[in-house]
Amino acid sequence: MTMRQCIFAIFVVASTLFFKCHAQAPQAAVYNDPSTGITFDTWNVAGSSEAGGLTFGMALPSSALKSDATEFIGYLRCTATEKTVADGWCGLALGGSMADSLLFIAYADGDLVRTSLRFTSQYAMPGVYAGNATVKQIASTISSTGFSLIFHCQDCLHWSQNGTSGSASTSSGLLDLGYAQSVNAPSDPSCPAEVKLARHDIQGTWTAMLDEHAVSDAYDKWRAQAKSTVPDQCSGA
Repeated sequence: MTMRQCIFAIFVVASTLFFKCHAQAPQAAVYNDPSTGITFDTWNVAGSSEAGGLTFGMALPSSALKSDATEFIGYLRCTATEKTVADGWCGLALGGSMADSLLFIAYADGDLVRTSLRFTSQYAMPGVYAGNATVKQIASTISSTGFSLIFHCQDCLHWSQNGTSGSASTSSGLLDLGYAQSVNAPSDPSCPAEVKLARHDIQGTWTAMLDEHAVSDAYDKWRAQAKSTVPDQCSGA
């Protein structure tokens, strides 16, 4: 048994014991996006009576399973329930925990999907991340069943703020990720720097296994599809 198989076997036992904490399986499902041609490893978080759930996907540079990547192309599908009609938000913790890891937030605002990078060292409303990470969108869709977003996240797999730093190791083949979803719309949605998020209705963590489909020699070509950031509508801007 290889080391990776051993880790996976241990995780299966642990996930059986702690199913309520780890919401979904570590193995990835491959998704080929028809509009962009990008191939992702994806993981699905099941919905509940409170929220519709989400799907997160990742595409990485060709060398990412050998040396740690600092960027990725992401896929996020935030599913609505009949109650929410796509008004809520979805969030990802790129280091697993809400505290001391880079947080990615996305929500629909009219016909746009807006994003915000956040950081906190406490379990409280996270502030705007002050590091160098940037997000550029590649494609987005919005409907009554939710919204989806494909985006390039530069310098999002390592982070540093207020003396606290961390990273996600793609070369290990395993990523600790966290998620949160709220059915309630954020306030001040047109200004991501000032947006206030309602408390999440579901949350959890999982360990995501990266396989050979997560990396591609076409990564640079896919990344070139990234557009400029969506313009904010902030007071005084």
